[in-house]
Amino acid sequence: MASTPAQTLWKEESPMRRKLAAVFGALVVAAATLAGCGSKQEGGQEPAQQQPAQQQQTGSQSSSQEKVTIRLTGWASSPAETEILETLLEGFRQKYPNIEVSYEPVNADYDKKLQADAVAGTMADVFYMDVLWAPDWISKGLAIPLDEYIQAEGVDLSDFEESLLRGFQMNGKTYGLPKGYSTLGLFYNVEMFEQAGLQPPKTWDELVEVAKALTKGDVKGIVISPDHARFVPFIYMAGGKLFNEDKTEAYFNSPEAVQAAEFYVGLVTKHKVADTPKALGAEWAGDAFAKGRAAMAIEGHWMIPFLQEKAPDLKYGVVELPEGPKGRSNFVFTVAYAVSKDSKHPAEAFKLVNYLTSEEAQRQQIQLGLELPSRKSVAKDPFFADKPDRQALIAGVAYAQPFQYTANQAPYVDEFAKALENMILNGADPKTELDKVQAKFEEVMKQR
Repeated sequence: MASTPAQTLWKEESPMRRKLAAVFGALVVAAATLAGCGSKQEGGQEPAQQQPAQQQQTGSQSSSQEKVTIRLTGWASSPAETEILETLLEGFRQKYPNIEVSYEPVNADYDKKLQADAVAGTMADVFYMDVLWAPDWISKGLAIPLDEYIQAEGVDLSDFEESLLRGFQMNGKTYGLPKGYSTLGLFYNVEMFEQAGLQPPKTWDELVEVAKALTKGDVKGIVISPDHARFVPFIYMAGGKLFNEDKTEAYFNSPEAVQAAEFYVGLVTKHKVADTPKALGAEWAGDAFAKGRAAMAIEGHWMIPFLQEKAPDLKYGVVELPEGPKGRSNFVFTVAYAVSKDSKHPAEAFKLVNYLTSEEAQRQQIQLGLELPSRKSVAKDPFFADKPDRQALIAGVAYAQPFQYTANQAPYVDEFAKALENMILNGADPKTELDKVQAKFEEVMKQR
């Protein structure tokens, strides 16, 4: 999948993760000016109120007779992706000649640009919304509910992967339609495995044993990032979870979370079969894997084009993450098309959202190999028949959790990042460190 700004940051080491946390804080402050002190969030509360659709535009009949312009904004991740998007937009213009689309890509600092536009009341009609940012952006009213338009256009939500949609829903309302995604998979060096006579691990115990057998000299069995974007699925595999249903309570220091941390961190500190990218002389886990300094890595779809470019001769495979004591889990990284609070033509804007996430559009997009399709029907396309690496990532979406936390997440997410670093790099006690994360979450909740 083409990396989103949030995903790109989460592939990096701590300084970039902390930069993201700072961005979250700035976003909350700026967006709060839109919603006022009375805006509501998770926990049975409502996002900032939007004007009814009939107040935002005149009747649909007059709207259909007038030519309108819809502004679309997002980040430009590659020339190839921009080219196919332009092709799709031309198809949209032909289907809806009364709707012109102005595509306004943002090449850097997308989130800062969006929050500035939100404060100024000049947001584009349709915009990219990363699942990590969705709780903040939805709760502050940047995106409008799409349910009435979904019903009017006859969109079959059941064709979208449920774990993707869930990331853009709040209090029973849907605020975005996902355009693509990636889960995490276990990438493994086929040559190293064949030389050792090993098969990819299917359980935690097997992961330890296989990693031990593959740890030789300067090569580690697996590269482990001190990064909660890779660690959190292990909490669910241990039978735990991060939050209750309405995200008013968290369980960062639950017995299951501690068990998961002891296993994940123990790959480095106890079993000595893993190390961090930096310790392996690499910029990130994918880089360490590409350089042959680790036999396994936990990464997402973005690894496939990266390896094609950086290690074209490397023979690798991808399997689902090893199963934990209580089953499987995963994180899903996704982006949705959303309609902004500032749109004067929300019905027409949603037609664009619907078109760009349609089965037809996604069948064109998958040919680039940059992302996995959000629609179940497209995941069955023959394109994937001879691509086992992508099949393993697609399999993970059925039991994945959206890669997100809550609104106002920056303080405790930053604490979480520091806790993992302290455990892995300094051997700190997992329970003690996770207690700090839990305390920071509770502090944030008291301030809401």
